[in-house]
Formats: sequence, C-alpha cells, structure tokens
Amino acid sequence: MIKNIVTFLNRLIPKKDMVLFSSFPDFSDNAFVLYEYMRKKRPDLMSRYKVLWAQDPPYDPAICPVPASAYVRKNSVRGYWYFLRARYVICTHNYFYNVRSGHGQKQINLWHGNGYKRLATNTYRGDYTLATSPLYQKVQAEAVGVREDHVLVTGLPRNDLLFEEADSLKRLGIDKSTYRNIIIWLPTYRVARDGRRDSENAAETFGASDVLGSHGEAINEILKKNNTLLLIKPHPMDILNDVDAESFDHVRFVPNDVLIEKGINLYHLMNETTALISDYSSVIVDYLLLDQPIAIVSGDIDVFRDHRGYVFDNLEDYLPGPVITTREGFLDYLENFDDINAQYEEKRLSLKKDMHTYDDAHSSERVCHEIFDKGI
Repeated sequence: MIKNIVTFLNRLIPKKDMVLFSSFPDFSDNAFVLYEYMRKKRPDLMSRYKVLWAQDPPYDPAICPVPASAYVRKNSVRGYWYFLRARYVICTHNYFYNVRSGHGQKQINLWHGNGYKRLATNTYRGDYTLATSPLYQKVQAEAVGVREDHVLVTGLPRNDLLFEEADSLKRLGIDKSTYRNIIIWLPTYRVARDGRRDSENAAETFGASDVLGSHGEAINEILKKNNTLLLIKPHPMDILNDVDAESFDHVRFVPNDVLIEKGINLYHLMNETTALISDYSSVIVDYLLLDQPIAIVSGDIDVFRDHRGYVFDNLEDYLPGPVITTREGFLDYLENFDDINAQYEEKRLSLKKDMHTYDDAHSSERVCHEIFDKGI
C-alpha cells in the first residue's frame, strides 16, 4: 500500500535540481565513489544540484563521511520527501522497491558489479544501470529489466580505485615487502545474516571457516613455505565465513568493520594484492583489470546452477581461473600456485578484453558525463 501511495505521489510532485544517493553497505561501493568524484572533481555539479545521502542509521559525525547538511534518514518523512523531489536518485541497490520514477526523475541503479549470478527480473530496479562492456550490457539489461540503451557502458566507478596507490596493507600493520605473494580471499555469502540463503545447500558449501578448521595448519605451512600471506575478507552479509585466524601467522582475517575502523577501501586493498580467490562474485570481473591470478572456490557450482542460475549458460567459459571444488583442491592450489595460474594467463587476458571496454581510472568521469552532461 505504501509503495503504491509513494509511486502515485512521485508522479504528481514536481522535481527540483536535487541528487539523492544511497548504498549498501552505508556510504560505499559505486555510489560513494561517484559521490566522492563529484565532490572532488566536479564542483560545478555540487553547486548546481543539492546533493544528499540517504541512509537508515542516525547521523554520527564520528563515523559518517558526509557532512550533516548532506545527510537525511532514508525511512523518515524527510527522507521520503526528498525522494519525491529529487531529479536523480543514485543507488547501488533498489532505493524503494518497485517505486517507479515520477515525471522529470531518473533512478540510476549503479548496482554492485557485473558478475555471474542470475537475478530475478520481476522487480523494478531503476531506469538506468551500468555495464563494463557490451557483453555485460546485454546481461544487465535482462537482469535489471531495462532496455539495452539504458545500460551505460562506462565501467564501474569503484574500479577507479584499483588504479590508485594506497597504503592499505600498512594500515593493517602488514609489511608487503616481506611476502612474495599476498592473496585475498573474498567469499560470497551463502547464508545471509538475516537467514536468507543464496543456495539451497548453503550450509554444506565449504568456506573460509571450515577450510581453516579442518586444514588450517596445513594451509599455514604451505603459505609459510611459499612466503605468502592469505587475507580473508568475508562478505558483509555472510555468517558462514566468520573465522578465527589468530593462531595462523600467514593468515589474516579482515572483516568489514576492521576496514571501516582503519579507513581502508576494499578496492584500494585489492590493488596491493597479487592474487584473488572468490566464487561467483562480481569482484572476479573487476579484478581482471589488475592482470593478476584469480581462482574460483565453488563446492556447489551445479547446485547453484539449478537453484538460482548463472547469467552465462556455459559458465566455465567465463571463469578466468581454476575452479576449486574441494578442501583438498584448495591446498593443492596454494601448493602449486605458480604452475596452476600460468595455465590460465591467456584465458584471463582474453576475458579481460571481453568484459572490460575500458582499462583506466575514468569510469566515474564517464558516468557523470552520461548522467549530467548528456542528460539521460
């Protein structure tokens, strides 16, 4: 009922020169990188538009990265009013599910990556979205339910950070010069903190916690022998990959709250690593820009195919590294790191060309040009 009322009002209420941002997690991902680009590089847009951030938590000046004058609580009378008045609503997920744009308003769903997992298409997700290449332009059009010409091939703003120098490892107390390789493992969630499952056999899928629980000492010894550090950063929605890595001197657990506390952006951290381990996450596609090895951990690849599905029918053709399906295979990958990755170098470079039209740090610039300069 509320959605219908908001949609009706959104058609009637005239729009002002206002840009309303939102993201999950708060102040993150493509939306926040785009906002920061506008703030630092496009003062003309910041003066032309009233630019606001809408989030649910109450404003806390100690941790909130935007000034109080730019903050509005999303689920409040003021938050709804600004939504109804905004000319542009820019988010990483849906802003208000199934509340469509009013006359003179555009909702741009920057989304949270071009990846492999199929999405339900019965939900309104905005008027425009982004893609990294024509290959993903077709995928995103179907996934988000918009015409292909409403999928802007600009690259993703967050990927600009992959090209920036950073001191993320230093902030974590890690001297990268002491390691030959620094591998980051980014598991996608199977069971969310709210109980929602991303795969029907989610609890049986092996992740960081049970791999370290069953093979932790062996993994640590392999890492030590190969002078390698393994960083494990779980998905913020995940409950299966909370791990205790304190007993392993070559494994570090870096949850989201630690990154926030130390002011570290995940994409800056990835720029300082030499390899990625993930599963079906869109971060795999992003990491291709670094020309570094990638491995895919997937104990439920077929179950996931039947339960939720992938955007590519022949998924394996689009994976840029070895698919690890067992705990023993995980150990083998770490043991034979160089030899296994060498087998996938040509495929990885080929997929990079297919999945990325641009190999630079100017995606935010292109997004701003499409939205504000060309006037979508």
